[in-house]
Amino acid sequence: MQRLARFAQEEHGSELVEFAMSSLIFFLMLLGLFEFCLALYADHFVSYAASEGARYAVVRGSSWASSCGASYATYSCTAAGSNVSDYVKSITPGGITVSHLTVNTTYQAGPSGGGCTGPDLGCMVQVTVSYPFDFLLPLVSVSAFTLQSSSAMTVSQ
Repeated sequence: MQRLARFAQEEHGSELVEFAMSSLIFFLMLLGLFEFCLALYADHFVSYAASEGARYAVVRGSSWASSCGASYATYSCTAAGSNVSDYVKSITPGGITVSHLTVNTTYQAGPSGGGCTGPDLGCMVQVTVSYPFDFLLPLVSVSAFTLQSSSAMTVSQ
């Protein structure tokens, strides 16, 4: 009993316990910061992809050839919805899962009016990109949330 009382009064090893507890909190905060940065990275890409998809459709407009060939980065592609989607998926950087990326392209009547079914002159193209973001850490109990951005431009050529 006397040895147990003496052991309880000594403070050997208390620094190790304090270090273990504080380093656990530090590393959890550091991993949380990494997760937040990855979510910000994905959100930035979704915004960029929507504006680039709309720009892709506007630049090609109604006067481009109908064959895309092997690369969507060339100027020989039209601006059909599937072409815009394929182009946006081709510019996806590392860290973003291409199969989870959703690209919707719609054409609406522009300021001049009239019906628009494709990249016709004066039509407004709207590209909406969405991406479900999942946290990598199992400690975070938040389910996936969808990052979404939209961009609209008028076909002028």
